[in-house]
Amino acid sequence: MALTGKGTFIGIIDSGIDYSHPDFRNEDGSTRIFALWDQTVEGDPPPGYPIGTVYTREQINAALAQPDRAGQLQIVPSTDQSGHGTHVAGIAAGNGRASDGRIVGVAPKAELIVVKISNPVATNLLESSNLEYAIEYCVFTAAEAGKPIAVNISYGNNYGAHNGGSLLDNRIDSLERIGQSVLCCGMGNEGNTARHFEGKLFPTGQASVPDADDQGRVAEWFVAPGERAISVQLWKNYVDEFNVRLYAPNNRLMGTMPNPSRLQQAIYRTTELYLYSGLPTPIQIQQLFLVVMEGNPFVETGIWRLEVEPVRIVDGTYHIWLPVAIETNQNTRFLNPAENTTLTIPATAIRVISVGAYDASTMRFASFSGRGYTADGRVKPDIVAPGVNIVSCAPDGGYRTLSGTSMATPYATGTASLMMEWGIVQGNDSLMYGERIKASMRRMALPLPSVTRYPDYRVGYGALNQKEILPNVYL
Repeated sequence: MALTGKGTFIGIIDSGIDYSHPDFRNEDGSTRIFALWDQTVEGDPPPGYPIGTVYTREQINAALAQPDRAGQLQIVPSTDQSGHGTHVAGIAAGNGRASDGRIVGVAPKAELIVVKISNPVATNLLESSNLEYAIEYCVFTAAEAGKPIAVNISYGNNYGAHNGGSLLDNRIDSLERIGQSVLCCGMGNEGNTARHFEGKLFPTGQASVPDADDQGRVAEWFVAPGERAISVQLWKNYVDEFNVRLYAPNNRLMGTMPNPSRLQQAIYRTTELYLYSGLPTPIQIQQLFLVVMEGNPFVETGIWRLEVEPVRIVDGTYHIWLPVAIETNQNTRFLNPAENTTLTIPATAIRVISVGAYDASTMRFASFSGRGYTADGRVKPDIVAPGVNIVSCAPDGGYRTLSGTSMATPYATGTASLMMEWGIVQGNDSLMYGERIKASMRRMALPLPSVTRYPDYRVGYGALNQKEILPNVYL
């Protein structure tokens, strides 16, 4: 079945794109990019948005007509410094012109809507409103143009309860209901970084297993040298009542949560500490205990710990997350981590297609791939796709090899584009978008040799079945 994504949009929300790369240009040299919104270049944002500059197809073509790169950047001064977005876009939609057709993306004739996301702070934490703007812009632009869109989000963080209840999760779920759209999101690369701890306290009056009880009461993490700031989030069921004590590396008690003042401050050597006792919010049923560690200039190196004392337990499960590894020293980690629920937000959102990674050369799950389930027990990932040693576009007009769930996700995004081409553009199924695409990908997923029971917390329903999914959708 010769599907190419023609008549559909693919949205790429990432670090930008090398719009001059041959793989994102038609045979006549014109651009395949319908619109490029660079949130980092001030000047002319899309109507209704407060940041950045949007460049139209006509402006990009005018830039491409210039004889050199300097001339191009005078007209459209948008670049992809890391190359991440260019690589992702190539997997989803590269047409292979720079490789004489040897390296081709999944949907080589789809048009692109690209948003270069703004990173407003030095630690590369993404302001969630900018991501929300980006998704909204993609789906509204496609709806106005009357075309279906598959949006790729190869981004994730650990800031939330991982139960689909954050502001970002809720906003994403609402945005996917706009037009004929589907959102694909990477599970993140936290599977083996030891950034998640899970504890289990036993209901009041119920006998417990001593080892499990001990494991559930003490969470220790090592702060490696050079950390300027670390946040430690403990999320619990509000029905449960327990006290949480923070101890410094010299065993000094630094504070206890909950606290009537809600916010406590303390100092330990070079480290300023803030302990916040939260409450459920109008959109979040879980309770947050937050520890923020700020260095002057660096957070004190050593083993820090939280000790949990049960008071009244009904459920007893709680989770603690450190920031994702890319934001900190790679050696900062829990000493007693949990391997499950290491997916990042917004792969936790209910309506997105959450994509993990496997190694296509060995047909085995990639150890770095974020794992499910969500904290509220929903199956994630939905499927896995190739994410190890993937060759795709680089900003210099050539190609390079990268690994990560960022590389796996555009395989699903491109496949969603093909499904929408078959269903919506070719008139076979006008409802081929949103949850119908997710359900079809789950149903036709392929088993992996090392997994015997599905759904699985590492691979969901199995490997993306790109070749056979359409003929078998209605079996």
